[in-house]
This record gives sequence, C-alpha cells and structure tokens, in this order.
Amino acid sequence: MGNASNQEAIVLGDFYLRNETAVLPCSFYISSKLQLILQDSIGRTTITKDYNVDINTTELVLDLTGLSHGTFHAWIYIEDKVFVKPLNIEKPAEKGVLRKLLGMFKN
Repeated sequence: MGNASNQEAIVLGDFYLRNETAVLPCSFYISSKLQLILQDSIGRTTITKDYNVDINTTELVLDLTGLSHGTFHAWIYIEDKVFVKPLNIEKPAEKGVLRKLLGMFKN
C-alpha cells in the first residue's frame, strides 16, 4: 500500500472569525458538492449549508449573523468522507462605561 499523493487530499484548516462570518481555509483535489452542518454543544442543528467546491476553492465562508456565542461543531460531508471541526464563538467584550462597571464586580 502506498500513501495517497498530495494531489488527492482534502485539506481543511481551522475556523477563524472575520466580522460576522466564520472562515474555514481549505483545498480540494476534486470538484464536488459539500454539505456543512453546524451543531451547538448539545447537538442541535443551527445552520445547514451546501457548497460547490473545486480545486480553486480556498475557503468556506459561513454567515453567523444572529448566532449566539458558544461552542459549535461543524460536520462536513464530501464524497464518502466526514470531517468534524470545532468552532468557538466568544461572547463579545463589553464596551465603555458598562465594561468599567462590570469590571468593578469581578473577582
């Protein structure tokens, strides 16, 4: 048995946040349909999105508008493969006077 060549690899990086979107760097050796299902920490589906990917696809972008903070898992289905990627959306930091007031009561 030999190793699969680099040309026959599906590569998924780690999510990072950009404005109100999550971006997943990636590369594909094939043209195919991909399905991404985002689930919250207790397994409820929050977003389902289909993508058409090919060798020119370098990132998957997922709109997070209206999604609350928390820990999520993206289930990514392509061809006969399944990938699971974590996505953490942190609570936005409080700003201005409210931040100062809340800071006074923290331990």
